[in-house]
Amino acid sequence: ASGINFMKLTSMVVHKPYKGKDEELLAAIKLCYRDLYKTGLISDDAPRLMKTSDNYIIFMFAWKSREAREASPQHPVVQEHWMKLSKLCEFEN
Repeated sequence: ASGINFMKLTSMVVHKPYKGKDEELLAAIKLCYRDLYKTGLISDDAPRLMKTSDNYIIFMFAWKSREAREASPQHPVVQEHWMKLSKLCEFEN
C-alpha cells in the first residue's frame, strides 16, 4: 500500500441551483471538471455528478494530491469557476 488515504482526497460539493439555472449549472460543473482535470488538480478517478429529487446537484471528485487540494483556492482556474458557479447556485454544506 502506498500509505495515501484516498478518502481524504475525495471532495463532495453540493450545489443548490438558482431558479431556472439547473441546466446551465450542470453544464458549468462539467466545464469546471474538464478544466480542473486539465490543470492536473483533480484525477479522472470516477467523478460523480448527481441530481437529487429535491433539486440539489452533487459533484464528487478526487484530488490528484494533498498539495493540489491545498493549492486549489489560489489557482486562477478554480477562482474563475467559483465566480461563474456563484452566479448559478448556492453552495451547501
